[in-house]
Amino acid sequence: MNKVISFIAILLFSFTGYSYSVKDLNLSSFEFRRYLRPQLISIINDYYTILTIYNKKAETLKAANSQFQKLYNGINRLPLKCSKENLPECSFEIESLKKHTLSILKNKKHPLSINDDILSYGLNFLNLSTLNQDFEKDLHNFYFKLQQVLLSLNSFETIKIEKLELTSSLSRMQNTHNLLYLEAAPEEVRDVLILFWSSFVKICSQKIIPNSDQPLFEKKINELNLSINHFLQFMTKRNDLLNGTIKKDLDIIHRRWTNVMKLSIR
Repeated sequence: MNKVISFIAILLFSFTGYSYSVKDLNLSSFEFRRYLRPQLISIINDYYTILTIYNKKAETLKAANSQFQKLYNGINRLPLKCSKENLPECSFEIESLKKHTLSILKNKKHPLSINDDILSYGLNFLNLSTLNQDFEKDLHNFYFKLQQVLLSLNSFETIKIEKLELTSSLSRMQNTHNLLYLEAAPEEVRDVLILFWSSFVKICSQKIIPNSDQPLFEKKINELNLSINHFLQFMTKRNDLLNGTIKKDLDIIHRRWTNVMKLSIR
């Protein structure tokens, strides 16, 4: 908890320092899509690699988050309306969304096993159990929404695709799934990992990357910059569980973000 308080205090203090404005940014749409967006994807993958070192069960997160990205992309490809005129296209996309959803459920592993020292997790074990139940509930609700759309299509109804509702349900499901593994991380780094996920990874993976949302990236660049810099500071300077492998991954994240800033601000 002290780490959380310190982290927030530093963030608040940092906002009083120098921040970048729109005038400082010089990023073309091509550069964003071709160079910057892939760097963000790589940073997120590096973050999950670090999480996997702390919790081997989290190795399923990389594959699951790849499926989540396919779900976001699939929702974006859906037409605003589905009718008998575009039935094949709509049916194909919905069936694809169902397949990726089932793949996440099939490959999910509970972050704790029967061999873990359950007592060492204390009250957090109850939190993990609740998150596990919430995730399965969210996943089944999302799958049920897809099934409802498909049944309506097969009845040759003209229906409006509620993309915002589907995206909101998907985001909630992904958040619960990620927290399930983050909460199982060692106590010494758990808060910092969750805070960085909440302030950087989540907005990049759920909004900026799937939507190629350059305006949102430019709007959030100061917050993202503060978040990643203080994550790296805590993980390298105040982390009792730091080892050579993790330090190497942190250095890679640092270099990637330096490239992002050099590309964005010239």
